[in-house]
Amino acid sequence: MTPGAGTMEVTEQLIKDYDLNYVLQSSSEPAMLAEIGEAVKDQQAIVAPLWSPHWIFSEYDLKFLEDPKKVYGGIEKIHHATRQGFADDHPQVKEWLKNWKMNDQQIGELINAVENSEEPIDGARKWVENNQELIGEWVK
Repeated sequence: MTPGAGTMEVTEQLIKDYDLNYVLQSSSEPAMLAEIGEAVKDQQAIVAPLWSPHWIFSEYDLKFLEDPKKVYGGIEKIHHATRQGFADDHPQVKEWLKNWKMNDQQIGELINAVENSEEPIDGARKWVENNQELIGEWVK
């Protein structure tokens, strides 16, 4: 992550709070992800300040380290929002949005499909084709 980014500041605080003997390296997100890929390929340990959902969790079997001091905070949620009157104008879509549920793994797979496609819409279409059962739960 780049110097001054919020994640870097929190991670620097985490290293202090847990009295860890680590040096935090700043870099771009693509560089960090490339380092993770290399470490996984070489079966080497690596620690990185990641967030979820993120597509990298659908590529590799990564684990979050425990944070009992909650330096990184608690669980966050994704919510949807619409305009006033939307539910009255589009009751079926309102139901779909109410039924919409995805876990971090599913969101990561969707992000991965979109980001690793030549055209993002093609990645989204492929993900939809491969996840008809899940989508069926939303639009039942």
